[in-house]
Amino acid sequence: MDADTRHELQQNELGQLLSRLKNLSAREILTYLGTIVVVILIVVGYRTWQSSILTAKSAAWNDLITAGAPKPTADGSDVEIPDRVEALRSYMQTHAEPAALAAARLRLARALIDKAGGDSAERQLLLDEALKHLDALRTDENAAPALRAAAMLLAGTAYETRRDAAKAREMYQRFETPEYASSAFAEIAKKRIETLDQIETQVAFAPGSTPPPTEPTTQPAVVPPSPTTQSGASVLSTPGAPGPATQPAADKP
Repeated sequence: MDADTRHELQQNELGQLLSRLKNLSAREILTYLGTIVVVILIVVGYRTWQSSILTAKSAAWNDLITAGAPKPTADGSDVEIPDRVEALRSYMQTHAEPAALAAARLRLARALIDKAGGDSAERQLLLDEALKHLDALRTDENAAPALRAAAMLLAGTAYETRRDAAKAREMYQRFETPEYASSAFAEIAKKRIETLDQIETQVAFAPGSTPPPTEPTTQPAVVPPSPTTQSGASVLSTPGAPGPATQPAADKP
């Protein structure tokens, strides 16, 4: 097909299209144009929505990284170290990104356990709050498996801090199940179970029970008394000391 023929066909197609447009009413044209505008608005709105979600996620993770981190004072002359527990509590109240919130739960629980170690007055309350966050994370099916495994290991740490060896063992033994056996924390849990076994082998005696056997204590050696003669004089003499005096034998008659 030569160029002239092709050009002639294109002109015919254009003419047919224009003739069809002439036959359309104004209402039909507006309907077509409205449909095109709606499609364009949907595409633009979807892309804007996606962009806003990505921006919110980025902001949530950036805020989590800086929550409780040291920061310079207003005049820049010193460094301020905020309370990590309060900073993470505030973070969880002001953000809603699910993945970032799951990571924040884990960090908050870690901060609460650390704080409980040095605050005997609120020790129990801090540990209870930590376990509440860890239990919520462990049972969150939408959370990443690695975060759930970390929450379970940290829950065992919290129970150990609370002196509840039975519950701590229960947390660590869950790493023996197929779901968590391949976790990076499984070996750590195994070693902690071994440590609990060593602690529990130490026999505890309740008040009033028979005390555990003790090793015989070594008493200082006692020198036995020296044998004496009938007259009371010792027959064992020290080296260099004169022996006992002897009575001269009586002359036989």
